[in-house]
Amino acid sequence: MLGMIRIDREVVRRRGKLRRRRMRGTPEDLVRALDTFARHTGLPTMVTETSDNAPVERRLEWMRASTAAVEAARRDGMPVAGYTWFPVFSHVDWRWLRGPHDRSAYWCHMGLWDLDDDLGRHRTRLADEYAALIEGGSTMPWR
Repeated sequence: MLGMIRIDREVVRRRGKLRRRRMRGTPEDLVRALDTFARHTGLPTMVTETSDNAPVERRLEWMRASTAAVEAARRDGMPVAGYTWFPVFSHVDWRWLRGPHDRSAYWCHMGLWDLDDDLGRHRTRLADEYAALIEGGSTMPWR
């Protein structure tokens, strides 16, 4: 991996100190990050980890918006080599190891399938949407 650009945090000044704050990236932020990286390195880029720790509807909204942003970037000539949704399944946040709560309090439902406390898989609409994206392929291959 040559580098990574995160678009889910910003630096803010609070009570005289600089702090990181979580934020929701936008499709425009994604395109700007892809463009910045491509200009800096002169190499093709790839979206390798994108998702949203949110209910299925909001995850679906981000999948549609982010894949449309990647296609728009490609149409504009940006060398975007690919896109993957990560993770495939829900996962338990690392804070669970030292946290005061039961493991079930630390689920991050970000994937195409949601897991329950018994690790049962529950297919979401995202799995079908992602499968359709893969089956359909890209409408604009990069050069």
